[in-house]
Amino acid sequence: MKLTRLLIILTFFTLSSCMKGGGYNVPNPFSGVAKSKQVEVQTQGGFPYKLEPLGVAITRVFSTQILEKNLFEYDLKLQRVLEEKYDGKSFRFLSKDKTLKAEFELKDSFKIVEKNIYCREYFQTVEYVGEIISNTAVACRGKDKVWRNLVNK
Repeated sequence: MKLTRLLIILTFFTLSSCMKGGGYNVPNPFSGVAKSKQVEVQTQGGFPYKLEPLGVAITRVFSTQILEKNLFEYDLKLQRVLEEKYDGKSFRFLSKDKTLKAEFELKDSFKIVEKNIYCREYFQTVEYVGEIISNTAVACRGKDKVWRNLVNK
């Protein structure tokens, strides 16, 4: 529910930016060239989110033992895409053994003011041995420069 509220705030912010002549093609805020969008998360009683490793969400759906060997490759690719690529672009991933496929689409970049962290919204479709999942997620970059998904506590 709280993540939904964050996504509603992000959607409103994105729509208002588009109406002002902005849009989705925001330069990568981590390049040092662009100013990122800033979002204030309305919270009571502390920050209602935690950060978890990128691959955790897909291991909840697919068998962890089978997926484990591909998870490292997946994480490296998504880390690189989140760090280096521009909003509005799509990127594909295929594991070395060709059992795990993914497509990532970068949606929007922003800063959560209260935590002074940069985040990116992305949509992903992941296929593993014929099973497919699709979801939208928000990943934030820690002080250690590692991207982690933002989830409800």
